[in-house]
Amino acid sequence: MKSNRRAFLKASATFIATAPALLRGRNLNSKLQIASVGTDGQGYVDISRMADHSNAIHVAFCDVDLARTQKALDTQPGAKVYQNVKDIFSE
Repeated sequence: MKSNRRAFLKASATFIATAPALLRGRNLNSKLQIASVGTDGQGYVDISRMADHSNAIHVAFCDVDLARTQKALDTQPGAKVYQNVKDIFSE
């Protein structure tokens, strides 16, 4: 098939029209799911700032010292707690 300018423009317009939906994913109403590693100091600052974001939700916290995770759990009570970062990726 011989390519011409009209076919190229038509294909480009179709791609440009559908690209935003493809880049955003299937469910446009879904929230960004975050797993934070390190829940004290700067890690807690990041957690508390993201907790205020309406389109983000913490699903997991990871820290070697589990006593530190309690403060982070107060920002997102339903999140899972891990002591080893490898455990987060094994699920």
